Amino acid sequence: MFTVIFIIFLFMTFIISRLGAYTLHDHEGYKIKNEKSKTLTGIVRRKSGLDIHHIHFGIIILLLVIPFVLIKGVHLISTILLSVGISLFIDQIVPYIFKKTDYFSFRDFLVSLFLHIFVALIVLLRIF
Repeated sequence: MFTVIFIIFLFMTFIISRLGAYTLHDHEGYKIKNEKSKTLTGIVRRKSGLDIHHIHFGIIILLLVIPFVLIKGVHLISTILLSVGISLFIDQIVPYIFKKTDYFSFRDFLVSLFLHIFVALIVLLRIF
């Protein structure tokens, strides 16, 4: 049951974060001082002055949930939070590491989709 829930939330997070990024970002003013993105990360960037992206939210979620899972085991909420954290992380890892890539390009969309499918297959096959 947890496997199905994990995969559902993994892809739901991918779809929601991508749709949100494509529709709510200020594509012309992205990452400049007067950016007008309506995403949570855009608001945090404006308020804090920090270069925050959803990869950072994914890392924070994972840092909070992984110790809980190690201590208490896997539960419904931890499964959902793990899948959300992993999705946010892998959705932006390639453009974060390779700065010359464009998160909004079709190629980077396909890379992220491939990473999500890869993680889903690992979970389904219980490789780790």
